[in-house]
Amino acid sequence: METQLPSVTIFTSENWDAEVGRCDRPVLVDFRSPWCRASVIQGSNLRRVAKDWGEKVKVGVLDVSEESAVAVTYHIHDLPALGLFQRGKLLKFYVGSERVETMKAHWLPTLIRVMSVEVAP
Repeated sequence: METQLPSVTIFTSENWDAEVGRCDRPVLVDFRSPWCRASVIQGSNLRRVAKDWGEKVKVGVLDVSEESAVAVTYHIHDLPALGLFQRGKLLKFYVGSERVETMKAHWLPTLIRVMSVEVAP
């Protein structure tokens, strides 16, 4: 498995329920694999989101090559994929790589506002 990215949690099938299912904060999960170049590029975007929003949103990655049970549960077929969870419930799913600016300006703030959590841009 890859090394942990700064400010980004590594999710596994063993810690999924504790880290995602019972987390009080929204959780942004990057479903990825080391063989997927776009997944690797997405990692730098996630580090920036985690650095800026780490107090309000938990950010992490799940390697679908090693954690296939979780990937199957959420029907992950294409990579990279992003999922936004609240207490284990999948709220939003997106397939493809997103620029940090897109995440911050459009995608996450809208969903986070719905969850009554304020996040500075």
